[in-house]
Amino acid sequence: MRRQQARPGTDAVLLARAAEEETRLNAALSIARLGTFDWNVRTNEVFLDERSHEMFGLPSGQPVTAFDIFGRIDPRDLERVSSEVQTAREQQASLETEYRVRRPDGTIRTLVSISNAVAGAEGELERMIGVFNDVTERRRVEALLRAERDRSQDILDSMGEGFVLVGPDFQVLDINGAALRIEDRPREEIVGKSFWEAWPGSAEAELGRLCKQAMAERLPGRLVHEYVWPDGHKAWLELRVYPSQDGLALFMRDVTQQKQAQEANAHLAALVVASGDAIMSFAPDGTILTWNPSAEQVFGYSAAEAIGRPVSILMPEDRAHEPASNFARVRQGEMVKFESVRRRKDGSLFDAALSLAPMRNPDGEFSKYGL
Repeated sequence: MRRQQARPGTDAVLLARAAEEETRLNAALSIARLGTFDWNVRTNEVFLDERSHEMFGLPSGQPVTAFDIFGRIDPRDLERVSSEVQTAREQQASLETEYRVRRPDGTIRTLVSISNAVAGAEGELERMIGVFNDVTERRRVEALLRAERDRSQDILDSMGEGFVLVGPDFQVLDINGAALRIEDRPREEIVGKSFWEAWPGSAEAELGRLCKQAMAERLPGRLVHEYVWPDGHKAWLELRVYPSQDGLALFMRDVTQQKQAQEANAHLAALVVASGDAIMSFAPDGTILTWNPSAEQVFGYSAAEAIGRPVSILMPEDRAHEPASNFARVRQGEMVKFESVRRRKDGSLFDAALSLAPMRNPDGEFSKYGL
């Protein structure tokens, strides 16, 4: 800042006050790490304080013109900044803009300048005064935070499960791609809203009670329920809620297929129990795994007596080779139908028509034999 020069007859008290105010201003600018400038647009001279000289890499005490300032602006920003400054001059308007500066030592700094237009006695633009703020470190930290946030979001989006982060006030803070696919609606309809607004009707439902309990008692919870969307389609979801430092972490996954498989298995199990045919299953090594009531009647063994024992208890001695050869064919995906002789618990033999088929796990891999 330019210090006023005392003139004969100037009131000493006013000058002292002005000097004190200038000292306080410089202290504030120093704390804020701001530099000041005063651009005389008529002469093109620019007065810079020491901090501004340092920001632009200009020698201290050397006269500076606007050409020197604009000459330091990175070519990638120069055209835009020049246009903004020209508009501010023509309109005598204030201007706040950000740009990169290339200093003589090769370093690049990011500055924000804020300026006000000052008109002369005749109303024409005379000066532009303002401050420079070096935001290089701030922008670097912001870039690191953005990169970390993007990395975290990528991790969340790569999860096979849906994830929802809920704040302590039940505001939805974040949601990943898997959850959005389950919900089949855009992120803007969920993030930033209250949990109860994002999922209408949940406050008094079992889901709401689970979340409220987890938030209040800081205990995890789990829920499997059938969710009905506004358009009427349904799906079974497994929801797991965990208290976190930020509120609640809610994981969700669509278990409709598993639920349907369970129902199908239950139906199949009921058919097996009710069937008049002996039905059983074997582990890959031939150990009996399941045994229905008809098998008890046909072979004479109860389920407790048969399960866990080898299939050889059902075979006559001269048929001991059959399981190995038939099992090998079934492992290749073949259903084997054949007639043979089997042995009851009391040792009696009987003729049997048999069908041996492969049974697979949810991943489609062979897991056991079904007879």
